[in-house]
Amino acid sequence: MNDREIIGFPEPCAEGRFELIAELRRQRRAETARLTSIATRLAARFGAETAVGFLFYEILGRSPDREDLLGYAERLHGTPSIVPIIVEGLLARSQQ
Repeated sequence: MNDREIIGFPEPCAEGRFELIAELRRQRRAETARLTSIATRLAARFGAETAVGFLFYEILGRSPDREDLLGYAERLHGTPSIVPIIVEGLLARSQQ
């Protein structure tokens, strides 16, 4: 296939890789913001344990074990602004 003759076919270049990396970072920030927003509302309405359970199911696809639930919930209850840090930590855990 001669891609240079196809109208609208992007030419391969190093810039494309950087655009992809930038887009992946943007998507991750958007996902972190979405999860943070939902978890913050859940914590305010239903409590820290519910918010932590939601994050575990949403990010890791499973419920937290009792130790994780209590640890994260205690931190979240004491400092509600920690939600983005918890989200980032769970996202990092999901990549392992």
